[in-house]
Amino acid sequence: MLTKVESTVDTVGQEIEARLLNDPRVAPMEKFAQLSELKNLAGERTGYIKVVSGDRIEKGSSLSIQIMPGMRYFNIHIIPRAEFRAPRFLYEGILAGFGSQASLDLFPDVDKEMDIDYLIEEFGAVTKIYDEARRDPDLDIQPSRYMHMRAFSSPFFLCAMNMQESALPRIEQYASRYFVQWQKLLDSARETDAADAAARRIRRSHIAQTLIRQDPDRDKVVDVYGEAVTQAIEAASML
Repeated sequence: MLTKVESTVDTVGQEIEARLLNDPRVAPMEKFAQLSELKNLAGERTGYIKVVSGDRIEKGSSLSIQIMPGMRYFNIHIIPRAEFRAPRFLYEGILAGFGSQASLDLFPDVDKEMDIDYLIEEFGAVTKIYDEARRDPDLDIQPSRYMHMRAFSSPFFLCAMNMQESALPRIEQYASRYFVQWQKLLDSARETDAADAAARRIRRSHIAQTLIRQDPDRDKVVDVYGEAVTQAIEAASML
């Protein structure tokens, strides 16, 4: 059974998870159904990953695992179909009663330098939320510590460090507002041509494979779940 952690820590991400899973335009992906209950190497149920697909969404996943007593990792990653010029949504973090970190981003999956006009024109509302979060006295917003994450992140990347439990509702509010804007961008996204869709798939694959290869905490997940389950989690949530 899941060990009980601090109540707020235990519920971060659940609102957006519910909005994803209850969207009538998506349905569970049966190929990942066996991951709806994740057991550690001791045979204890310590998490889950729920995966859906449909409409304009190629894959949407919500992962929640306890990597050690009192510490929870969550990851909500939504990947639009490559045929649409829409960003991916990511909300993830490592949560504990004594201090938490969470990050939030919309990944346009485009060449940021060459597509700067698109980012300025289409992501204005997201930029306003980003600017507000940067000024929020309750949050310590910093760049990622890792070079590969700084390279892959969008201009709207928010990383809140060293959060006490009382600050978690603040990052939840920004995540909810990002999600609303992401949904608008997805719903209004134009279909793109085959070459652009192919380039988007290549970029996404490169990013995912690099994140897996460079993940500084991957060994902790392997220690808890084993290599096979870790690879299954990665396939469901990242690839």
